[in-house]
Amino acid sequence: MIAAYADYFERYGEQVSDNPTQGNKVGGLSTIEEKSLGCIQKGGRCAVTEVLPYGGRATKNGLVLVSGPGNDLTGVTGQIAAGAVLTVFTTGRGTPCGFAGPTFRLSSNSRLAQKKRGWIDFDAGVLLAQASDEALQGFTRQLYDAVLDTCNGKYHTRNEENGYYQMGILRDGVTL
Repeated sequence: MIAAYADYFERYGEQVSDNPTQGNKVGGLSTIEEKSLGCIQKGGRCAVTEVLPYGGRATKNGLVLVSGPGNDLTGVTGQIAAGAVLTVFTTGRGTPCGFAGPTFRLSSNSRLAQKKRGWIDFDAGVLLAQASDEALQGFTRQLYDAVLDTCNGKYHTRNEENGYYQMGILRDGVTL
């Protein structure tokens, strides 16, 4: 998957190292490797069940990877095209767009959650202030319940409430 994406960049005369977005760089990520480590962590301990090309449709349950750009709008559109029914979108800077499907926005810091109440569905920044195992378990349960409530239609995400439904389609050529 990585080699194929590197070849794709090379065909268009671009460097894979340019893949972290400007927002990633401002936020402190300087390489594609650093960005990838964050993605790996978000997968938890699940085994990867399928790897799809951009625009491919998932045929298996479990953790499915979509090969595509690091750009938020284009990347999430590829996940939704693959069959994702809910995107849990972590953000530390606050990408203001909604996506083509329900997007549960998880803020990594409370300052952003307070500043962008109309965009953020869940403030994960409170975890930084409460470091005990008990607080972590309670927080994990709250997040799990909030995601399930969203999947079950009991909670509508901010992008649904606001009517924000954008998408970005990967074009022939490199999207940074």
